[in-house]
Amino acid sequence: MENNIRDLKYWFTPEGGDEYELILNKYYEKLKTKTTQVEVIHKSGFEIWKMKNYPDEGLYTFLTKGLSSYILGNLESGYIRREQAITVDSKYRDLKIDVILDFISQEQLENREPFETDEIISLKGNETITPIINETNLDFLFFAGAVWLDDEQQGFFGPINTNISEVLLITDTEREIINLSIDSFIAKCQDGIIDILDLERS
Repeated sequence: MENNIRDLKYWFTPEGGDEYELILNKYYEKLKTKTTQVEVIHKSGFEIWKMKNYPDEGLYTFLTKGLSSYILGNLESGYIRREQAITVDSKYRDLKIDVILDFISQEQLENREPFETDEIISLKGNETITPIINETNLDFLFFAGAVWLDDEQQGFFGPINTNISEVLLITDTEREIINLSIDSFIAKCQDGIIDILDLERS
């Protein structure tokens, strides 16, 4: 979609600057006022919210709710403290993005350890995920910079201090670009060379 709807700087502000907060405020305000059509998909131990036209017209966002409250394996580390979101163009609204989110969430619950910011994982070879990604040209997930919620936004997710990590589906070529230079990947997205909302890109 034109200009990717959201400027890529929203995804790549690791310390959670003002630009990122603009998007988080959109998340929070729409949820708080219930102006967004939400389908709640119940998973084992948490929920995934499928939100229409969210945070902008023509987009669907899939967001976990409840993952952050689980305790890590090392009790000194406290809680997972992370929710995850994947945003797609509305034409992919029937793609089972919730299954992908559930898969990576269950991995973290099983290992009691969150994926690291800027970490890339492969979706290849998993019998649950393979049929889904076969409908796209995307084989990897990239965990973009997470941002902490402020006190008001935090109230929606519960008492545990939480951040939200934007998860991007990427191609093998994009994985190689990120491994060489994340700045190069960002530049290609911002210049429109890579449209991260197009799940059929090659």
